[in-house]
Amino acid sequence: YEDFILLGPLSALILVLSLLFFMRSGLSAFVPVVTSTLTIIWTFGMLGWTGIPLNILSAMIPSLIIVIGSTEDTHIMAAFYRGLEQPDKASHDQAIRYMARHIGLPLILTVLTTSLGFASNLFSNIGLIQHFAFASTFAMLANGIITILIVPILLSVFGAGKHISNVDDRKVSSLPERIMKIFRHSQDRYPLVTLAVTAVLCVFFIFQASKLYVTNDPLSYFPSDRPLIQDTKRIHEDLAGIKIFFITLESNKEKTFQSPANIKKLAEIQHFLDKQGVFDRSISLADHLAFVNREFRGEFAELALPETRQLVAQYLLFFHRSDLDSYVSHDYSRANIVVRHNITDSHTLNRYITELQEVVQHIAGPDMKAHIVGENLMVNHAAESLMVAQVKALLILLALIFLIMSAMFTSFKGGAIALVPAIIPIALMFGIMGFLDIPLNPGTAMVAVIAIGIAIDGTIHLLARYNELCRRTSDYVGAVRLAVQEESTPLIISSLALAFGFGILL
Repeated sequence: YEDFILLGPLSALILVLSLLFFMRSGLSAFVPVVTSTLTIIWTFGMLGWTGIPLNILSAMIPSLIIVIGSTEDTHIMAAFYRGLEQPDKASHDQAIRYMARHIGLPLILTVLTTSLGFASNLFSNIGLIQHFAFASTFAMLANGIITILIVPILLSVFGAGKHISNVDDRKVSSLPERIMKIFRHSQDRYPLVTLAVTAVLCVFFIFQASKLYVTNDPLSYFPSDRPLIQDTKRIHEDLAGIKIFFITLESNKEKTFQSPANIKKLAEIQHFLDKQGVFDRSISLADHLAFVNREFRGEFAELALPETRQLVAQYLLFFHRSDLDSYVSHDYSRANIVVRHNITDSHTLNRYITELQEVVQHIAGPDMKAHIVGENLMVNHAAESLMVAQVKALLILLALIFLIMSAMFTSFKGGAIALVPAIIPIALMFGIMGFLDIPLNPGTAMVAVIAIGIAIDGTIHLLARYNELCRRTSDYVGAVRLAVQEESTPLIISSLALAFGFGILL
């Protein structure tokens, strides 16, 4: 709740300041605030109506709406001001018509692809992510509708004659223009070197991405000074860990675990648990019988477990049935080892569980079935499925974007080119995560599909403008230059605003 109250207003403030700084227009900062506010009202009204609860990911939704929603507003404002610059577009209404004609199709496509980016997380089998995906997808669609309905009205009422300067190499007064001058220099002078450096970087980061691993550590969501974390540490240090899993051995024969040989198997598994050195404590039927045996024959340390079936039967008489319910079935055909631990990182725990599984199966032998089960192990298994779910979502999203862009340009080549600026950032992102040892978890696992949905935004606007210019000229190099010149300012501004907006989550 504290984050929820903080992140939304802070994102709005950062957005307004960045737009005022880059676009030098109060209207350009006011319009995104209006559309974002309406979208937030619609989204949380929908969540309340459908009964979807707020969760740890929902706190990001206001920031996402404010930041991502502003990108289209920025492109619209840039097109509107460009319309005012046209010699035959003197009035606001004519500039709005110019804006609608040039920005309409790219706007619809970018809203669609951004929404698809969030919607692809609906494939996750984790309810937390599904709820977030549903809410964020609705938010992106709602923001698109609100933008189409509201922005032209605001522009017709409040639109000013002040315009955003297009990029001109001779005039570099603003930050976007300076950035574009650097890009233009490398594009003109060193095109092959630029491509080669990009390719080398991609190869390096793809190699680093191979180090990625999946983890689920709910306790890592909270700072170490919170009472919950402190209490968990105390339980771990003074008693035993707060987490439990079970090792179960199962036989088809009754009274199997009244045999000393089979009870010894339980002790051997527990001895291996001690050798692993990561679990706090384990308890089984063997511990109960060893305790009674030592009380009777304390001077014989090597005889910790009873050596005959008769002794086992006699010692069992000392226990109430309720004392043994957690450790052995009523017919003694199944035995259970209860293991307590404090490992919250699923990646670490799964590694030890895999090692344990092999040893347990070997000790149990071919006549017994061995199972390692527990609630937190089920949760960890769901976390491991994050990788598979995200790969599926990525492939589906890329295929959809390829088809949409191919249809837009009536060319598979155009669809393939449009994928390049979406794929490169994903390779860099996963590479940086692998390089910095940042794991995939329910939060970071969603970044790739969201990033693709956002990254394609600038590509669509750039290629749509280029496609439009190519219909009027045979100078394709000139069309590239003009398209970049017209779209670079809103593209750079929206990218920087997005970066600052996501940076709020720090």
